[in-house]
Amino acid sequence: MQAFASCGGGRVPNVSLLRGALLRALPRRLLKRLLKRLLKRLMKTLLITLLKSLLKTLLKSLLKSLLITLLEHFFFVTAPLEMLFARWVHSHVH
Repeated sequence: MQAFASCGGGRVPNVSLLRGALLRALPRRLLKRLLKRLLKRLMKTLLITLLKSLLKTLLKSLLKSLLITLLEHFFFVTAPLEMLFARWVHSHVH
């Protein structure tokens, strides 16, 4: 039996054969413990990645909002930033 199958130039594990070999080689209790640890580690990694992505998006949004507020407050008290930007683009394009 082959534990690996060829697929597009690479070798891909034949999951059913590997699973069968693991079930025969390892005691059921040890296998369950290993699978539980693997799943726990995978979920932890996934959660950390998700939280990092969410935090990054949140910080970008917050910083953008804060920057616009500061620019409007200190430089363009009477006109919103979008209007001044549109004026600047219009004056430099034509």
